[in-house]
Amino acid sequence: MPHGSTKFQASWLDQTDVDGHRIDDWCTSCKTSKHKAFCTLCIKDFAIDNSGLTQIQQHAKSEKHRK
Repeated sequence: MPHGSTKFQASWLDQTDVDGHRIDDWCTSCKTSKHKAFCTLCIKDFAIDNSGLTQIQQHAKSEKHRK
């Protein structure tokens, strides 16, 4: 996919993260951009425009998210 073209897909919320938690337990669509997601645990938006679900999974592995 070309950079910046992936849009948030509600179907991703049915998936589980690397720890086995449902993504919809901590992730929602971003209110300001269709190319970002919002983490309710970190209280921050993050880009998903390059690889979508893979970027959500990467966020779940991040140090800040795991705290």
